[in-house]
Amino acid sequence: GFQHRQVKRDLDLVLIDATAPFGHGHLLPRGLLREPLPALARADAVILTRADQVDDAERNRIVEAIARHHGRPPLAHAAARWAALLDHDGNEYPVVDHLKNLRVHAVSAIGNPRAFRHQLEQQAQRVAGHTVFPDHHAYRPTDVEAVLTAAQREEAEALVLTEKDWLKWQRAAAGLKPTQSPTLPVLRPVLNVVLFEGSDALDALLNDRLPANEP
Repeated sequence: GFQHRQVKRDLDLVLIDATAPFGHGHLLPRGLLREPLPALARADAVILTRADQVDDAERNRIVEAIARHHGRPPLAHAAARWAALLDHDGNEYPVVDHLKNLRVHAVSAIGNPRAFRHQLEQQAQRVAGHTVFPDHHAYRPTDVEAVLTAAQREEAEALVLTEKDWLKWQRAAAGLKPTQSPTLPVLRPVLNVVLFEGSDALDALLNDRLPANEP
């Protein structure tokens, strides 16, 4: 909603992914930016996400660039943690215990598949492969079939999808013929966002800007 100038708002927070911070430096369609970087000056605050996935030198470079365009450094630094895994039926499993002995195949249709693969490799010792579709891809039964074929060829024991992909994947899998039904368990991580820097500053800003609840 940052580009939708007519939307009423109490606070503008812009999230910047540290692993792919500035859309390759170009506006759409050449890059991923929807506006030039100086537009950050309109934001009330910037939060740097996946800040734990880059080293100190890279994080400092990003912070300096944000401060240059926004006028201030990021208010907070955040990390996304995999809190648990859910299976097809919604059963929950501990991440490390469940993945440590599985050979898995990753599937994603998100803006930053590299970050998803990185997080998976931190949790699973054996990532057999990764099928990447374009962001917002609408899965078709043929896509599901192709992924299953690749995973079985790699002798994978489970598929790991993002929560964003799960619903579209589920609808596409329902379109398979009975003889083509998935034979591998499908897992998806439950994400928790942790602020490891700037938590108090963000709380103070929210309390200051957002209307108090009516009694």
